[in-house]
Amino acid sequence: MTDWSPHTPDGAARRKDVGIGDGDTPLDELAWARKVVNIFVESGGAAVQLPDGEFVDLPVAERARRILQSRETATGLALRNRR
Repeated sequence: MTDWSPHTPDGAARRKDVGIGDGDTPLDELAWARKVVNIFVESGGAAVQLPDGEFVDLPVAERARRILQSRETATGLALRNRR
């Protein structure tokens, strides 16, 4: 049986794996996505290696764009639902 509680047995918070489009993207993932998209655009769409060693090519840049788009969509829906 899987324990789906948000905490481990010792009380520490579990890392939440978040899928694209669920409107609950962690801020560090959003920062990563913004950085990747900006650097990829600055490179003119060429593959590039980030200072931390991560390799960014078209599939990685597209994933980052989807993360940003899903957040924009979720934010827009949340704002519309407040009205």
